[in-house]
Amino acid sequence: MKARLVFLAALPLLAAAAPPPLPDLRPMVVVGSNGRITIRIANRGTAPAPAALVRVVLGAPINTAGNHPEPALAPGEIKSVIINVGKPLAGVHYAVRVDGTGVIAESNETNNVATGNF
Repeated sequence: MKARLVFLAALPLLAAAAPPPLPDLRPMVVVGSNGRITIRIANRGTAPAPAALVRVVLGAPINTAGNHPEPALAPGEIKSVIINVGKPLAGVHYAVRVDGTGVIAESNETNNVATGNF
């Protein structure tokens, strides 16, 4: 019995590895007013997020899509991106995707999109 206990004691303990710290970017608020769009972006992850691009798609009558600079965010930080459209936004459908080109590895890749109407 002693030999068996010694053998078991010599085995290395296998512990589940903790997931690496990753950012988690989310569009929190999208507001359109006076021809400008303000997007509040939060990093709800456990690691900093580098600067990237936010993808904005606007429906009729504007019908445009484009990528815009998105700032770097520390964990827990929230920053705004302001985009000057220069056209009335009332009734326009929008789709916003933070990390719009998908270059940032995140803890949750399914919460990057916000859609709605101004």
